[in-house]
Amino acid sequence: RAEWMDKSHRKCLILWHRIQEWADIILHFVSAELNLLENIS
Repeated sequence: RAEWMDKSHRKCLILWHRIQEWADIILHFVSAELNLLENIS
Protein backbone atom coordinates (compact mmCIF):
# COMPACT_ATOMS: atom_id res chain seq x y z
CA ARG A 1 0.00 0.00 0.00
CA ALA A 2 2.59 2.44 -1.12
CA GLU A 3 2.81 4.72 -4.11
CA TRP A 4 6.02 6.05 -5.55
CA MET A 5 6.26 9.82 -5.31
CA ASP A 6 9.06 10.19 -7.86
CA LYS A 7 10.29 8.44 -10.98
CA SER A 8 13.57 7.40 -9.35
CA HIS A 9 11.62 5.39 -6.72
CA ARG A 10 13.44 7.05 -3.84
CA LYS A 11 10.35 8.43 -2.10
CA CYS A 12 7.04 6.73 -1.53
CA LEU A 13 3.75 7.55 0.12
CA ILE A 14 2.54 4.81 2.46
CA LEU A 15 -1.23 4.62 2.79
CA TRP A 16 -3.30 2.89 5.43
CA HIS A 17 -6.12 2.54 2.89
CA ARG A 18 -5.96 2.49 -0.88
CA ILE A 19 -7.03 5.67 -2.68
CA GLN A 20 -10.36 4.12 -3.73
CA GLU A 21 -11.01 3.00 -0.14
CA TRP A 22 -10.39 6.57 1.10
CA ALA A 23 -12.81 7.87 -1.53
CA ASP A 24 -15.47 5.39 -0.37
CA ILE A 25 -14.90 6.28 3.30
CA ILE A 26 -15.21 10.01 2.61
CA LEU A 27 -18.29 9.55 0.41
CA HIS A 28 -19.98 7.43 3.08
CA PHE A 29 -19.15 10.00 5.79
CA VAL A 30 -20.46 12.94 3.77
CA SER A 31 -23.63 11.07 2.79
CA ALA A 32 -24.30 10.14 6.41
CA GLU A 33 -23.74 13.73 7.57
CA LEU A 34 -26.07 15.12 4.89
CA ASN A 35 -28.76 12.61 5.87
CA LEU A 36 -28.35 13.63 9.50
CA LEU A 37 -28.68 17.32 8.64
CA GLU A 38 -31.77 16.66 6.51
CA ASN A 39 -33.41 14.77 9.38
CA ILE A 40 -32.74 17.62 11.81
CA SER A 41 -34.31 20.28 9.56
